[in-house]
Amino acid sequence: MPTRRRAVLVLALLTALGIANFAAALAVGSISIHPSQVLAALLGENVEQVSIVRDLRLPRALAAFA
Repeated sequence: MPTRRRAVLVLALLTALGIANFAAALAVGSISIHPSQVLAALLGENVEQVSIVRDLRLPRALAAFA
């Protein structure tokens, strides 16, 4: 496998894993939240989980990837 093609494949795999880890960081905790509810909370649609996702989990997930 050529080096450039392999590098692109590895970069795509690492990007997908990073996105999956970020989504898991927002969904998993002492109160598990379904991924569709996480998306709704990020968009401000679901009042119950907005404070959990936006105030607690999102800053921690962003800090972990900084």
